[in-house]
Amino acid sequence: MSSPVFDTLKAANSLKDAGFDDRQAEAVVTTVGGAMIDNLVTKPDLRNALEPMVTKAELRSALKAALEPMVTKNELHLALEPMVTREELRLALEPMVTREELRFALEPMVTREELRFALEPMVTREYLEHYLEQALDKRLEPMATRADLHLIQHQVTTRLGALVVACVGILGVLIGLF
Repeated sequence: MSSPVFDTLKAANSLKDAGFDDRQAEAVVTTVGGAMIDNLVTKPDLRNALEPMVTKAELRSALKAALEPMVTKNELHLALEPMVTREELRLALEPMVTREELRFALEPMVTREELRFALEPMVTREYLEHYLEQALDKRLEPMATRADLHLIQHQVTTRLGALVVACVGILGVLIGLF
């Protein structure tokens, strides 16, 4: 392939005709010719520069490979179809109790203070202490053994537990009445 030709003689003669002397005309032509040839791109230069670039076919192939694992609109629609819609959820939740309805339903129930006031006369600390003293007086003899004390402790704990269960039962009845 032929390289581009820059006619230096013709360019130098044109400069001389314009008023340049021989030395000036040759210097300008040499400078312009060198710059022009250094900046020229040949077909082989262009091929070498474009060779590492991706072709349309390679780009299509890479894009197809990247898009293949993605979900299509139809696949997404089929996957979402069995899910509940907002309207279905609203219809399902509609018969449920709201906060206001729950608050209104719970309003007549017994408060903690009312319950404390109702249970206060039932079992007092003094009554329990008196009951324990009587039980201990009846059960303890002057020569009581550790086993006897353990048995008495177990009986007292059982009775105290029964009293607590009875109080909880009474509480449940009171709550049920209101």
